[in-house]
Amino acid sequence: VAARKLDAALSTPRMPVIAKAQPDPTAPAIELSGLRLPGLHPIDLTLPQGVARRLDGPESSGKSRLLLLLAGFEDAPEEGKINVLGARPAAFSSGRILYLGQHAPTLRGSLRREVTLGIGRSPKDAEIMAVLEKADLTAAAERLGGLDGQVAEGRRNLTASERSRVLLARGLLSKPDVALIDGDEIGFDAGALSLLLDHFAASGTAALIVTSERSVAARLEDTILLRTKRTADLDQPERSAA
Repeated sequence: VAARKLDAALSTPRMPVIAKAQPDPTAPAIELSGLRLPGLHPIDLTLPQGVARRLDGPESSGKSRLLLLLAGFEDAPEEGKINVLGARPAAFSSGRILYLGQHAPTLRGSLRREVTLGIGRSPKDAEIMAVLEKADLTAAAERLGGLDGQVAEGRRNLTASERSRVLLARGLLSKPDVALIDGDEIGFDAGALSLLLDHFAASGTAALIVTSERSVAARLEDTILLRTKRTADLDQPERSAA
């Protein structure tokens, strides 16, 4: 049985190996040209380094999927160009691109590992505890038994609000070049997003944020709107019947 499984695994086509890259300081943080996603008009988007903008669009317009593509968690479509910091998203080492969303990585293990997973650095415990207090996670940490306390698979032993605050703490401990935040999907309120925006501004991080919080939207420099084909068709003037 083991031999058959091994033969099957070895005969399965593998993903191409992507050479590691260093960020290009002259390239935009995000650059999309003619990117085609199902049901959407081609996406053209340029986000300069160090700039935070809001990503908006109708329900099911692909906002969450676009963030996953930019994070390197999904294969890019064949049509169109998608670059982050001048290279393919998957080419960067851990910590360069921060993704906070429903599919943010999680592993069973200590609270310390959960809040630092994928940030590309190993902060000291004092810094972690200070961030946990800022993220209102002190009580949860005490309940679990401190930083060495165990977080269950899928964060099952955390409440919904605690799961959201764990991702907030991860964001506050990170120092990425690009941050991709699916705020509505994971329940980030205005307070959490304001903390992140202040942190990203101090770190020089470019950020693309999905949020319906009006006070946060007012802080962002611009809004990038995704348009479905149906929405675009409704925007067109009626044609003559001639």
